[in-house]
Amino acid sequence: MGYYLVWGLGISGMSAIDFLLSKGKKVKVYDDDKTKLFDLRAKNLLINCVVESKLNKTTLLGVECVVLSPTVRIDKRIKKIITALGIKIMSEFSLASFFNPAPLYCVTGTNGKTTTVNMLQAMLSSCGQAYLVGNVGTPFTSVVSKINSGDSVVAEVSNFQLENMDGVIANAVAITNIAPDHLDMYSSFTEYIKAKHNIMSVVQSKKVFLNYDDEILREWGDGRSEYFSLKPLPNDKNGIFVNNGEIYQQQNGVYEKLMDLPPLKSRHNVANFLCAMSLALYAGVSVEQISNATRSFVLPRHRQEIVKIKDGITFVNDSKATNIHAVKSALENFKESRIILLLGGSDKGEDYAAFLSKIPSNVKCVVTFGALHKKLSAILKREKKAYHDCGDVFEAVNTSINIAKTGDVVLFSPGGASFDEFTSYSERGDYFCELVNEI
Repeated sequence: MGYYLVWGLGISGMSAIDFLLSKGKKVKVYDDDKTKLFDLRAKNLLINCVVESKLNKTTLLGVECVVLSPTVRIDKRIKKIITALGIKIMSEFSLASFFNPAPLYCVTGTNGKTTTVNMLQAMLSSCGQAYLVGNVGTPFTSVVSKINSGDSVVAEVSNFQLENMDGVIANAVAITNIAPDHLDMYSSFTEYIKAKHNIMSVVQSKKVFLNYDDEILREWGDGRSEYFSLKPLPNDKNGIFVNNGEIYQQQNGVYEKLMDLPPLKSRHNVANFLCAMSLALYAGVSVEQISNATRSFVLPRHRQEIVKIKDGITFVNDSKATNIHAVKSALENFKESRIILLLGGSDKGEDYAAFLSKIPSNVKCVVTFGALHKKLSAILKREKKAYHDCGDVFEAVNTSINIAKTGDVVLFSPGGASFDEFTSYSERGDYFCELVNEI
């Protein structure tokens, strides 16, 4: 029996190690971060594994499979050795999927994934146990041993996970939308799109649900595809859509009303709901059960979350907006208000100039912060837009409070990653909320 090499020792990597050891497998471990390797070894968390400090032909001999964490990028030299030795490569998610006895429903997309899978889990839970795994923070390997055939599994999958998901079999998959993101990790938007398209080819599924309102996804349809839309679908498309505040289902040009649209606050959450509903209906959940689940559903945090209304000023935490597409959704949701937009974080390679040149007129001022602040401020100065240049979130929040007036919305929707000041978007959002509540 050969070794399984777990590459990347974050949450999913450590979970994969525990899972493999529980199955009696021999495990080697490696991480590009040598400090992390040292710390984990010092804490005796790798006691039953062979720890490799570097990868080469010698250390890879005897390995039958490499299990990759989502953000690991294999350089060409190592990839060549792995290929020459005939070693399989799979993701932590793929590893777990081979042991999964329950129906699996996968959701990907640029924005709205987490909200959609939480909605779907709530809908499926009305029929039995529903597990939520993947990019939401719960590794599939950490729960797969508990799953029974009568349960269901909802998975949020990122573009990084999709790169190594060969062999995964899902009952159905869905894509929320496609917009530029992670361009610091991909050579182009085209390459990023290709990674997302993997869910159509790498993941085997009986049914695919696509957002018809997204021009890219509209062209991806095949014989398995149905659609969801915020407006009536063409007669030759099957799926669900909204018309005059009601949700309809259309099959072969014939449509019927399913239910009234729930009181969701924004267009993008209506689209997320339709995506989740499409999968739930396919899974056999009744319209009544979906409606009941919706009444108790609470949106995940850091997504256009109203933190406080003070002196007529509304403070909104939208820290999850780590790309321009998400910022545009937030601006659309508050288009009737005067907005002070807090924009910044770390650069993801997007076209900020194109976005800021056409920023809506109701944005009275942009407050820049973080690693992006100089770049954004230079663009705003060139475009003759009102702005304040701040070094960090603390300064940006204080500046916003000082310039805000009754009726304004202080919208913390960064449009950049959080890793310049924080370990995650949630930590960044929590900090924003703390500052607002303190000040």
